[in-house]
Amino acid sequence: MLHLSYKKSLNMNKNITLLLIGSLLLAALGFMTLSGSNNHYSPRVQAATTADGQFEYLKMIRSNVETGIVSPEDIAKVRSQIAFERSARNKAEWPLEWEFSGPDNAGGRTRCLVIDKNDPNILYTGGVSGMVFKSSNKGGSWRALTMGDDNFGIVSMAQLDDGSILYGTGEDGFVGGNGTEDNGGFDGTGIYKSTDGETFSLLPTTTNFGYVSMLTKHPTQNLIFAGAASGLKYSDDGGTTWKNIRGGNCRDIQFNSEGTVLVTLNTTIYRSTTPTDGNSYSAITDIPSAGNTRVGVAWSMTDPNYCYAVTVGNVSAAGLVPAASAGSGLTGFYKSTDKGLSWTKEVNRSSRFFAPFSNIGLNTQGYYDLAIAVHPTDKDRVFIGGIEFAEWTDAEGPEIVGSKFGGPTSPFRIHSDKHLIKFDTSGSIPIMYVCTDGGIYRSTNEELNNYKEINVGLTTTQFYGLAASRTGRIVGGTQDQRTMLISKESFPRKIGVEVIGGDGFQAEFSEYDPNIVFAESYNSLMQRSTVGGTEMAPIWDNRIEQAFVSATQPSSIFNARMELWEDPVLVARIKDSADFFSDEERLKMDSMMESRFFLCMNDGIYMCNNALKTAFNEDDPSDDDTRWFRVSNVTSVGDMHASKDGNSLFIGRRGRVYRVDGFNSVQFDTVNIPGYNDIDPGLTTTDISASLSIGSRFVTGIEVDPNDPNRVVVTVGNYGYSSYVYITNNAMDANPTWTSIQGNLPQFPVYHAVINVDDPDMIILGTEFGMWVTQNGTNSTPTWVESLTGVDPNIPFPKVPVFTVYQVEDRPWSGPKIYAGTYGMGIWETGSLLSNVKRPSKSASRTLLNAYPNPANNFVNLNTEIKGTYTATIYNLNGQAVISSSGVSNGLIKLSTSQLLSGNYFVEVIGDNQKA
Repeated sequence: MLHLSYKKSLNMNKNITLLLIGSLLLAALGFMTLSGSNNHYSPRVQAATTADGQFEYLKMIRSNVETGIVSPEDIAKVRSQIAFERSARNKAEWPLEWEFSGPDNAGGRTRCLVIDKNDPNILYTGGVSGMVFKSSNKGGSWRALTMGDDNFGIVSMAQLDDGSILYGTGEDGFVGGNGTEDNGGFDGTGIYKSTDGETFSLLPTTTNFGYVSMLTKHPTQNLIFAGAASGLKYSDDGGTTWKNIRGGNCRDIQFNSEGTVLVTLNTTIYRSTTPTDGNSYSAITDIPSAGNTRVGVAWSMTDPNYCYAVTVGNVSAAGLVPAASAGSGLTGFYKSTDKGLSWTKEVNRSSRFFAPFSNIGLNTQGYYDLAIAVHPTDKDRVFIGGIEFAEWTDAEGPEIVGSKFGGPTSPFRIHSDKHLIKFDTSGSIPIMYVCTDGGIYRSTNEELNNYKEINVGLTTTQFYGLAASRTGRIVGGTQDQRTMLISKESFPRKIGVEVIGGDGFQAEFSEYDPNIVFAESYNSLMQRSTVGGTEMAPIWDNRIEQAFVSATQPSSIFNARMELWEDPVLVARIKDSADFFSDEERLKMDSMMESRFFLCMNDGIYMCNNALKTAFNEDDPSDDDTRWFRVSNVTSVGDMHASKDGNSLFIGRRGRVYRVDGFNSVQFDTVNIPGYNDIDPGLTTTDISASLSIGSRFVTGIEVDPNDPNRVVVTVGNYGYSSYVYITNNAMDANPTWTSIQGNLPQFPVYHAVINVDDPDMIILGTEFGMWVTQNGTNSTPTWVESLTGVDPNIPFPKVPVFTVYQVEDRPWSGPKIYAGTYGMGIWETGSLLSNVKRPSKSASRTLLNAYPNPANNFVNLNTEIKGTYTATIYNLNGQAVISSSGVSNGLIKLSTSQLLSGNYFVEVIGDNQKA
């Protein structure tokens, strides 16, 4: 490729024509032209986000689009359908067996904890979209108890006098900020109980409670109280039967040692000394309820007269937060010394120096993360958890005491978003446990101001996306637990190491070079590593920077989709014979490698050309540098997938699927496409969803059959509908025909699909309720079965949401590994489809010898009927051979033309018994 002057933007293109011949210089069959291009680069910094983005995204893909909610009736219907399919005992003839892949050191969102009354070494907790976990060493390590159960959404726990453990389900009550189901949380299925501390069963009378935000036991009587969406309730027979006390959304119930209770119903605090009598509750008027979005209360353990309350709501402190976002900051901290009869306000409201529920300069979210507890031996010291970790003392007032930042060994770091503070008082020095969005932290020093993460085995991480390399490395993006690399170098541990901070989302590994990985944080903050996942860095240039929302964030998209396409010919050659290439041969292939990386932005989809090459450097430009171009104006993308030949990109969004064609014939350079947001007219966008009857539901996944570009599977979200999986067998037509392949699949949202590269009949789905698979996917009504079998029969795949399914082959004949990223129980993988028997290449055959792009730039693709060993030679018009290349063809050959001068050329391809 010619080197152009970037500062002067000179138009110095070269033109090369290649003529395809049957034998040397005998018949001209094609024509193409070669020209040059240029590049730029400059990095940007990423801003932070809040919990709102998470819940808006979940609502978008889960809620009924007409009603805006996930109704309990829809969930009950789905659970009934799942139970029916299980009873039918449909078995896959070729079952997949799953095993946990990690991370085993990074806990996810956690809201509850029980310290065993008889043995404080034993702890119980649960994930908000995961399972129940138990520790026998004060949190030193954890193991899952309910892997095979169908009860994700654990938010509250309590223990009875006889040692029984109860937990309540459903996170909806915390995520809308208004106590309704109009949000993206997971609705509850009731309360579960264990009498042996190992196995749990549903209490049938609780199935209509909605979300159960609070469970607590009366301090002197064997009564259990529940705070639910349907009100305050209690049971006097261990949970068998329940009585309603008061209506309203109950999110907090706190007793002092004598049995006086403070209860929050909606945003009002009520007090009672006879808690089973609904008429005994009186509203506390010293603490205003108007304008609050949530209230939390706590009692002193040493003095039953002392209690505290914290309220969150609208905050307008100058410079603290944008006024439009300040709906749930600190509005007051209150103290009572007469058992809650009267209250004084100790802290007025958020300030620049004390804002535990705010990201300074960003949003407030006390409706979501609020915890309060009194020091077990000091009634004048109170801990407050929100985004920050704070405390108030009578002598010093309020201050922030924990840090959100620092490495995992920092004694001051405690993860953002605190939900519960509990104490073990069995020893001479109390132990403090804090449940957060990053699992559980423990403080054991006398001052309770040093914190240690205790998440080994607490595998409740919530993944949005993942990718895996041919070498087995995994990179995945999580909710509030960063983008993590699992290298498996710590065997038998499966440790995840942070590679990008903040919420993480999609990822891609290069199949050509598994050292190259792409990953992102929120708002399209994409970065690339060329050393296997570490040393991540942006690869922006000056063009895409013009599309950024601001200098602090590329876009306003919470979960931006990405897609990597690589030259299938060179990928196949590397996979088949990588161990036998010399350094010189590998460098030659590197120079020929074409790759395209697609990323969603606010105004459409942008493509990075030469995505595996050097990031653009304005001070030292190169023709092989990465360069960004806008290729589509489709926005709000749910998923996208490139065709194998790279000429087409399928895009799904709400209610629509589009196909963009022409990538192999467009010359992507800044001369032909000067404007940063120009779309080359050679790219055509076609709406191919005319027969796809999904209304305005969200397209969650697109999968193109690896061996048939006309066969495309689309998955759809949103509860309340009858079909969630669709297929077309003529995807390249102007108006493809889509049909439902729902078959016997329960009517729940489906989030992703892969088609087995070796078997078009096997389609694997990631759904709202774990993994499902069919082995007759070419049938109009496939038979779907749950794919939950574990390599260890005692550790099945969890029945939790799966947002991403990823397929990767080490060799073209090896069979694929399948990876599943769960939203609540980490990453899982199956090697059931692997093979050690070498098979012929599966690459699609070609029927014509033609050249593209034509005109060309630095390479030319040749479609040919010749398979196997070949020699390709380029001749000038004098009949002199100027370039020759040999290899193994699967029907598509790529030749570098970067060393050719401008002019016309012929090319000939010779196989074992063929010539083209």
